[in-house]
Amino acid sequence: MPCAIVAREFGLAAVIGAQGATSLIADGAEVEVDPHRGVVRRL
Repeated sequence: MPCAIVAREFGLAAVIGAQGATSLIADGAEVEVDPHRGVVRRL
């Protein structure tokens, strides 16, 4: 869980454990992250 700690320290939104996200979202794709609901949405 080091990524979550780094994100928190830099004040960045992060969703950890989004199963399959790296397969579904292409490199360079624009996404919207809602850290409160744990949702990542492709734009």
